[in-house]
Amino acid sequence: MNTLIAEAVLLLVMAFMAILTIRTQILRMAIIYMGVFSLAASLVYVLYRAPDVAIAEAIIGSGLVALLYLSALKRYRVYTIGVVGEHKGNITDKEILKVERNGVIHDIRDFCIEREREPQTVYTRETVKQAVSNNHYDIVIEEHPEGIRLYGHYDNYLVDELEILFSMRNRDRELKVIRYRSEEEL
Repeated sequence: MNTLIAEAVLLLVMAFMAILTIRTQILRMAIIYMGVFSLAASLVYVLYRAPDVAIAEAIIGSGLVALLYLSALKRYRVYTIGVVGEHKGNITDKEILKVERNGVIHDIRDFCIEREREPQTVYTRETVKQAVSNNHYDIVIEEHPEGIRLYGHYDNYLVDELEILFSMRNRDRELKVIRYRSEEEL
């Protein structure tokens, strides 16, 4: 009876991990889900009393394959989006939800994914000048009473593509792109 329950739980975990692997848009997470899937499969092999297959699955499936995929993804670029605002103290969930509801952030994330870049959004208490000078962010976004301001370096060609994307969608009124060479220009 206990074996049947363990088997059912492991098979559900495997099905869930398979669905997550297919549905996620972030490749690193897909690799992690595949590793968990393989680890659950190796535990199923243990339940079926096939320890040699279980060890091979654990080492090759969840270990070696995941390591190879992750090392291949090192060349995959993370695109860091810095979101600055008038945060006094800690950034609250309410402030994050307000920014997340904005369609501009979602469009920028979709844009990054289409160009095989993993979007990483960082909410910071820094000012725009501090965020730009730290060079931790590929672009910096600021909510402004007139709309969203996107700050990008002149050498960042994706900023040009983002500007074209928003103008093609007739949303360039809600997004103002500001290019800079150094933080002194801001």
